[in-house]
Amino acid sequence: MTEVNFQRDLAYFSDLWTNKTERPGKATKEMWDKKAGSWIKELEQATKRKGRLDERVAETVAYFLGKNVLHAEAAVVDVGCGPGQFAVEFAKHVKYVVGTDISAQMLEHAELTAKKKELSNIEFVQCDFQRADLDELGWRQQFDLVFASLTPAIDGMTGLEKLISMSRAYCFNSTFVYGSDNIEEMLTTELYNRPAAPVWDGRWFYSLFNLLWLMGYYPETTYHEQSKNTEVEVTAELAEHYSRAIGKKIPQALEDSRRIYDYLGRQASEGKLTLQAKTVYGWILWDVRKREKREYAYSKGE
Repeated sequence: MTEVNFQRDLAYFSDLWTNKTERPGKATKEMWDKKAGSWIKELEQATKRKGRLDERVAETVAYFLGKNVLHAEAAVVDVGCGPGQFAVEFAKHVKYVVGTDISAQMLEHAELTAKKKELSNIEFVQCDFQRADLDELGWRQQFDLVFASLTPAIDGMTGLEKLISMSRAYCFNSTFVYGSDNIEEMLTTELYNRPAAPVWDGRWFYSLFNLLWLMGYYPETTYHEQSKNTEVEVTAELAEHYSRAIGKKIPQALEDSRRIYDYLGRQASEGKLTLQAKTVYGWILWDVRKREKREYAYSKGE
């Protein structure tokens, strides 16, 4: 006999979602202000990071246009908008856009970008989304699309419920679900004697899907994949990048930038290495107007 209990399952996925997003120190204003400088520098240049972000923004806009989520009368809010790339592009297709972020430095860049594009239908509001008073801000049920991409601002059920309460039509969340990088895997195996494996981080994605389903919504899922096969030059910056990336799993690597640089240099041919990488993002879109009551339990068996 199989027992199906929505309340029990709701509690399970709520706990899984909340535990997934508990990252001490990751969402402070000071941390994001500090990080803003390097992000903005990369976005102002023709870097690979900028190219990948531009591609992801374009694909996201095309996805929304295809579903008529973005239209001339729509109001949109981008929660945790960072430097504003998504918000600025949305503003080209809708009536009004609000971008929010905890970092003033990020928003300064976003405002500058909007001015360069001569957009007058967009504003940016600095706030800690977890502590923001929606009634005071006048944001409750004020947006046709509530958008969140790769942001820790939506932390746990409190953030999710707040996200939903802002919408009068759609909500959307994008999160990382899979990543592979042959150089990172090589370093992990050779320098740290750890198993080389792609990174799966789908708990946020499938926790959210199940939470929405159990709450009565009908979440739609799709995936955006970015792959690259290119030659990269071995530099101190490249070594520092892998020091930080591997350091998320192996803290020792955070102190090993020089060691990583030396190792990569020995593996390189004419100072270059072949990078083969893939990143997959999971997208979830749901309509807050379509909701069923699923607060019951039943048993099904032979």
